[in-house]
Amino acid sequence: MQGLSDVYAAGDATSYEVKHGSLAAAQADAAALAIAARAGADVVQVPFRPVLHARLAFGEESVFVRRNVEDPLDPGVVSRDPLWSPAAKIFARYLGPALGELAGRRVGITD
Repeated sequence: MQGLSDVYAAGDATSYEVKHGSLAAAQADAAALAIAARAGADVVQVPFRPVLHARLAFGEESVFVRRNVEDPLDPGVVSRDPLWSPAAKIFARYLGPALGELAGRRVGITD
């Protein structure tokens, strides 16, 4: 709810009009850094940037997509080459690498 202090939300719990996992992860990253800074941690707060990142998998092939959803002039980028690193399905500062590492341990892959 707007106007409340010390309340943080991400993903479907927000009023942001675009719902996508990469945007929710970016909101969660921004909220976690704000909470850590408020608690006294020595971190640099990074505001939420509404840049959509998607990895579309078609069997062995993948297509990577990136677009700033608030910039009507941003045509976006579509590429067969990864647009971020690591090239995990989830693009997030902490969640993406952690899920990639977990998946690699489960099935013997690093992607």
